[in-house]
Amino acid sequence: MRRGEVYRYGVILYDEYGHASSPKFVADIMIPPESEPGFELVTEFNNGQATLNRIGIKFSAVKDLSEFGVGGWEIVRCNRSYSDKINIF
Repeated sequence: MRRGEVYRYGVILYDEYGHASSPKFVADIMIPPESEPGFELVTEFNNGQATLNRIGIKFSAVKDLSEFGVGGWEIVRCNRSYSDKINIF
């Protein structure tokens, strides 16, 4: 992943037999640039050693969907088409 880039995420749902759905849209998420406070690449130097900060994404709002026949789920990164990559700003 590159800082400042936008990535599209989706969820694949699996039924109780392991059959997968097509990805369902979750969100377009921008990886914060290095200049964003709190997301610096290096935050600490100690005796000449740098501490590098990794950026991760945590999804935690998936509910128990077993009552709908969902046996599992997986978060995936999805492709974006040219038409939804255009920056309007």
